Amino acid sequence: MRFLDLQPLERLPDLLATADIHLLPQRADAADPALCESLGAAGYLYAQAHLDSKAVLGRFEADLRAVVGV
Repeated sequence: MRFLDLQPLERLPDLLATADIHLLPQRADAADPALCESLGAAGYLYAQAHLDSKAVLGRFEADLRAVVGV
């Protein structure tokens, strides 16, 4: 995950072409730095706990075991 400062509008097509997921606040005053830092850290921790491949596969395995009764 990479966070960039506000980018010039002419870079938008190139940036859109390089990413799988986009979050594009297009206003320089969209959020204060402390809130951005806090929300970014919380999002990272959430992704580690819930979206990491080990976490996803672990839940999938548990669901399969529940279905087959193991």
